[in-house]
Amino acid sequence: MVKQKIISSTVNVAEIDNLDVNHLNNGAHYQFIKDVSTRIATETALVANPVVKAAAERLANALKEEDRCLVLSQKNLSTDDIRELDIERDKLFAGYRSAVKGFLRMPVADVAQAAKELAQHLKDYSINPHMQLERETALIANLIDDCETKFAAQVARLGIQPYVAALKTANTKLESLIHSRTDSDSTRILGALRIARRESDSAYFYLIKVANAFPIFVNQSDAAAFIDYMNELIKRYKEQVLTARKKKSDGNDPKKPGGGGKKPSDPKKPSDGKKPDDPKKPDDPKKPGGGGDTPKPGREEDPGEDQV
Repeated sequence: MVKQKIISSTVNVAEIDNLDVNHLNNGAHYQFIKDVSTRIATETALVANPVVKAAAERLANALKEEDRCLVLSQKNLSTDDIRELDIERDKLFAGYRSAVKGFLRMPVADVAQAAKELAQHLKDYSINPHMQLERETALIANLIDDCETKFAAQVARLGIQPYVAALKTANTKLESLIHSRTDSDSTRILGALRIARRESDSAYFYLIKVANAFPIFVNQSDAAAFIDYMNELIKRYKEQVLTARKKKSDGNDPKKPGGGGKKPSDPKKPSDGKKPDDPKKPDDPKKPGGGGDTPKPGREEDPGEDQV
């Protein structure tokens, strides 16, 4: 014991630097853990040691679970069903619209008049199949409600009740799937990803402790290459990932230089406080055609562990 203390206090042993993995976003966190796991697997001299081997295997297993949860977080379980039902719903809506337009030149006066009123009704709503998903769903729900109440006579006169009924069924199913995805899946998947990240962090920190102890208690030369690689990797993440994120955050602070100095009354700042990529809800579902058409939402950049 005395001899070991003398060695550890007199020999200058390199160690792996610290990295705040909690502040990496989900994608960067996964890539970092993957880089470490891939590298340690190639260090044959290190993994020949049973303690190092066990630590490397623990990290590899944690990485697999984080990968599984990350994929689920990027693609929600209901996404395919929603996409398919959205296509079906849009086809039904197109059929209803075409049926109404087909009666506009009908030689029977009351039929043509009913078609004219329904065509104006469609024009008032200005529903576009390419608009944002929730907004389109809300507008179609209101249009169907009108068709079943104040325009029920016109719909009956044209005999297009089957279109209205089928459109209502598809729209109701789609609305239910959207709510289900928001209320349950997102919470469950993000919770699983958070747990997976923490297990990866625990496995990573244990591996680093083992690697830092290896030169002292086993062989310094066998660990040198891995320690050098890790310090270069950590340096790159500090300079390119964490620093870039901090600068981005600082740039949004009006009190700091380069923050844009925008005040709440700045005309360039959206008046409703919504981000450009946030799914927009209809301004007022009862007011047809409110707002411009926006594309249906795709993926959003994932937050860091400290934000999920």
